[in-house]
Amino acid sequence: MGFAMNILLITSNATIEKLFVLSAEKKGDSVNLGSVDNIPGGEYQAVFIDKDVYTDELFENLKSLHPNAKFVLMISKNDEKNIGFDEYLTKPFLPTDLMDLLERLSFEVFIEDKNDDLELDEDMDIEGFEVLKDLDLENDLEEIDDLEDEL
Repeated sequence: MGFAMNILLITSNATIEKLFVLSAEKKGDSVNLGSVDNIPGGEYQAVFIDKDVYTDELFENLKSLHPNAKFVLMISKNDEKNIGFDEYLTKPFLPTDLMDLLERLSFEVFIEDKNDDLELDEDMDIEGFEVLKDLDLENDLEEIDDLEDEL
């Protein structure tokens, strides 16, 4: 499992709200509920917006407040996908669909967070790293591809 995320959910649908909160909390995520007129403060790794309350102004405002968050638009089957979102969740959705998406997002956020921690100093002498000499990059990359295929 990925790590726990702070999630902002913007919807006016009580059923979606309940299903979302139960599923996310089961995974270990924290959910804050917001509306078009009330966006709670805080830092979020993921922002879910229901298409029924979506406006360009809301989206731009949230993007500026949370530039590093993953954005998900919850759409009906016949809705057009708005540009700029990282993912889309089709309504109605099963709890398993949401759990799968949350797991995938938390993995992406975790990897991006780790990559940010690994910024290399330009003057760093990587020739001195003993552990690098035993790496079999070609074989390791194939193993990673195999693992991704299993997911």
